[in-house]
Amino acid sequence: MSENDGGFSRIPPYDEEAERGVLAGMMFHRDSIPDLVGVLEGHEFYKPAHETLYRTMVGLAAAGEPLDPITITDALRKSDDLTRVGGPAAVSSIASQPYAIAEPLHYARIVSGQWARRQALQTLDQGRESVRSGNGDLEDVLTKITSALASITGDPVAERSLVSELLDTDGLDTIPNLEPLIADMLFLDTLSRVNGPSGHGKSFVALDFAGHVGVGLTWHGRPVRQGSVIYLVAEGAKGIRKRVRAWEKHHGQKMRNVYFLPRPVQSMEPEWQALINLCGTKRPVLVVLDTQARVTVGVEENSATEMGRVVDRMEQLRAASGACVLLIHHKGLNGDHGRGSSAVKGAMQTELTVTKTGKGADTRVVIGTDKQKDSEEIESLGFSLRQVSLDGEAEEDGRPVTSAVLEYDGPAPEGDQPKKLAPAAKKLLTALRSLDVPVPRAQVVDRVAEQTGNGLTREVSSRHLNEMAKDGLVDRIDSTDRRDASLVLWAVTEKGRKA
Repeated sequence: MSENDGGFSRIPPYDEEAERGVLAGMMFHRDSIPDLVGVLEGHEFYKPAHETLYRTMVGLAAAGEPLDPITITDALRKSDDLTRVGGPAAVSSIASQPYAIAEPLHYARIVSGQWARRQALQTLDQGRESVRSGNGDLEDVLTKITSALASITGDPVAERSLVSELLDTDGLDTIPNLEPLIADMLFLDTLSRVNGPSGHGKSFVALDFAGHVGVGLTWHGRPVRQGSVIYLVAEGAKGIRKRVRAWEKHHGQKMRNVYFLPRPVQSMEPEWQALINLCGTKRPVLVVLDTQARVTVGVEENSATEMGRVVDRMEQLRAASGACVLLIHHKGLNGDHGRGSSAVKGAMQTELTVTKTGKGADTRVVIGTDKQKDSEEIESLGFSLRQVSLDGEAEEDGRPVTSAVLEYDGPAPEGDQPKKLAPAAKKLLTALRSLDVPVPRAQVVDRVAEQTGNGLTREVSSRHLNEMAKDGLVDRIDSTDRRDASLVLWAVTEKGRKA
């Protein structure tokens, strides 16, 4: 039927990228194929080559065969369909699609929707032709047209389902309240995160959470919900044994009910579904992912779209287990928040910050609250890092093997809580740390430009340097010749090095 007859336009509605997305996703998310078959039979693909590929891959999956380009190409060759789909190059091009990391079910719904639109438009066209020619029952034609319009504008069954889920003000009382895992800090059935600079004790804090929850010990005065814990040691696995042994010696008991997986599981790979299934079976109350970066390898962390998909995978883990899913994450370069897209923070119920100050016996760790979506933020808590010698263990030179545990000191004094610096001030302080000797302001600004690609004006740099001097983060060394301001030198203080 030509477009002059009032039928389909030159290109019927279809989405080639979505069709290729289904096929690419099947190669990387084999576990999703049973759900895909419930959405797509195969005829919904607009391009015959895509339908052939889909049916071939579903058949291979049912037979337990791998879904890699070589196996798929061989199967197509045996069925005399290889030329029809475009040859081996066409199969390889599907596997290399950038959206292969995404869930294919999302693309399958798009493909199904476009097929429904094509069918609806065809029905409308046939109905229009019946009216124009006078053939057929008018009521029957109207019924078909109404059905076709419904398929284009929306799914009435889905709409009725949404209507049934609407709550009035009294219905809100049926929504359960948050259940605390650690009183006022972490909650069951939520996503939470611990942020902090590298080396500031985030993993010590997470392990301390895990130990107290697994055993059922009050966490430094706060009641806990006792239960099993699954801890993914995706970073620093070689040091976890020492930390656990130190915790056990300090608390006088085994760290029971805590199960460690000493390697990462990638959130956007098929194995993540195995983790979801495991947690759904074991029903832990706490799942620790240490660190976020190590379970999202290959994902662009500054992309809201890609990190949104990661959050969805975390939500699937939360929904399956009912646990508090706790991510451990490094802070960004400006030090204010977790590195990467803010889309992740928006999904968190709780965000805690961990900051270390001092050295040796004077080391203190401060746990602060950066976000509590639906509960009150607690005051910052101060801890000492106590060194514990492990019984019966020694280094090669005879020194005892040690690790550290947290000891609660009480609410963190205001002076222990790091002052938040403006981004420009942070850049200046970082530049001074790297220079390590007293230098003029202009040289500090030049170093900022080298490190960040952006310079600072004289007014801005002078204001922030003077403010940091008042706070004791930098020293201002004035020239004895007041006629030459350029002889004023700036240097980072010991406090500034630790900030």
